[in-house]
Amino acid sequence: MAFGTRVTIRWILSSLNFSILQGNQIVLQDLVRDKNYEIAVIPFNSQGSGPPSSPQTIYVGEAVPTGEPRELRAVALSSTEVRLSWQPPLASQQNGKLAQGVEFFHSLFAKLYKF
Repeated sequence: MAFGTRVTIRWILSSLNFSILQGNQIVLQDLVRDKNYEIAVIPFNSQGSGPPSSPQTIYVGEAVPTGEPRELRAVALSSTEVRLSWQPPLASQQNGKLAQGVEFFHSLFAKLYKF
């Protein structure tokens, strides 16, 4: 005789992985970042499914972007100025709303190497 519970999730875009902690607790894994999920639990046995629990909506928060800025372009405007332009990471790799700030890392090579 089969019995147990099913977990239903709306708006999943990838395969669902989970770990069972105890008979009535699981951990859902590999969810898409920066998304809302609606989750319900449905009991079942050999005769069929029962009524679902009230759905719970949960937000899976932002994470560090996993994609790099694209199409970086540098144009020398003068001997002391460079204009930079770029496209943001792909939307699927932003993992949330990108901040409006910019961080620059640069290095200056002051030595002249002769061969």
